Amino acid sequence: MAWRGGGLVTIEAAARMRIDGTIRTTGADGGTWSSAASGGGVALSCKWLSGSGSVTANGGGSVHEWCRGAGGRIAIWYLYDNTTGLSNNVAAAKGGAPAEDGTVFWGKRNAPGTVLLLR
Repeated sequence: MAWRGGGLVTIEAAARMRIDGTIRTTGADGGTWSSAASGGGVALSCKWLSGSGSVTANGGGSVHEWCRGAGGRIAIWYLYDNTTGLSNNVAAAKGGAPAEDGTVFWGKRNAPGTVLLLR
């Protein structure tokens, strides 16, 4: 039986993005004879980021401690951060090995009109 990973959520806003709810890409739980799935991925991009919601990409759980799902990936690109308690989590399912936690990346975008000179 194939267990499904958390999938991918991509949101690109031209100007403002407000997150007051939950964006979740959790992997499916495993069964008696199968491993759990890893968390998915979330990619967000905007100029002005605000809100106090949550973004998660956690791994699925399993009845066996050796079958837990690994955490997923979150990347958030913004120019201005006006969040008030926006939480993020990319945890592996608890109690198992060899699942690892995922990664969270917060990237600051370049301001409009910025010129980058590379040499």
